[in-house]
Amino acid sequence: YQRRVRGCLFAYNTKKFKLVNYEMLNLSSGTTQVAIISILEVVESEHKGKKIFFITTHLKAKTGFEETRYEQAQEIFEDIKSNEEIDSLPIVFSGDLNDVASSLTCSHIASQGFQNPYEKYPLGDNETLWTTYKIRPKVNEQTGQSEMVPSHRQIDYIWVRGDLQPVGLLSIPHEFLKSEIGLPCENYPSDHLCIGVQFTFK
Repeated sequence: YQRRVRGCLFAYNTKKFKLVNYEMLNLSSGTTQVAIISILEVVESEHKGKKIFFITTHLKAKTGFEETRYEQAQEIFEDIKSNEEIDSLPIVFSGDLNDVASSLTCSHIASQGFQNPYEKYPLGDNETLWTTYKIRPKVNEQTGQSEMVPSHRQIDYIWVRGDLQPVGLLSIPHEFLKSEIGLPCENYPSDHLCIGVQFTFK
């Protein structure tokens, strides 16, 4: 792809799916952000012939760009409205949204009828789901000194809408990572944790 973009990849198993349609959407409210929009058809299993609509993206990063990320999400949904099959196919929307679950961006996605399977992920008391873990500078209000403190947030998502039923979630090693000094680390070479959802047709 010729344009310099933020990391964004859509891959599929060619033994199980056939690519029906594909689009790379340049998001105008950012400089390096894109969305990959695809339709796959099942070629193997009892669901042969059924199609799934996929959207994956990597939205604008950094604090202060909440409105930009919201605009980018809106732009994606405006684009897919033109697809004649959009209302008849199940949709999987995934990516690094660089925003928390309570953000305008995630609220907008949920308002489009999407469900987040990880909302029901089993967590311990007073624990929240997170997919990135970094050590950030923060000013101590009592001493006025800058300190390095851990920052946990969920910014990666898999959303689903339509005739798909989640049947499995990839586990997230929160307890193990609490002993680490942030991401990336020796055992996890990315600053994001991998998430995954196993679906079946309803």
